[in-house]
Amino acid sequence: MSETMEGTKASFGQLFQKFIRRVNGILNPLFMGTMVISMSASGWLKTHMSIVYIYEVAAVLLALGILTLVPFMKKRRNEATAEGM
Repeated sequence: MSETMEGTKASFGQLFQKFIRRVNGILNPLFMGTMVISMSASGWLKTHMSIVYIYEVAAVLLALGILTLVPFMKKRRNEATAEGM
């Protein structure tokens, strides 16, 4: 058992849930704001560039995102197999 800021006893699971709520409380408005900015930028880009070029840039950004995540996924798989043995 650990103690929260309010001085009441709480389990690790309860503290973890509070942490998750706080993180989600920050991320949701951040994602919504980013979506509004992205949609505004896409309208401007569409009027000034070819749609094919925009799709190509989106594909490159998607590939970069995937390549960024691959090492983390490999590390996680290696940790899971090590724990299973």
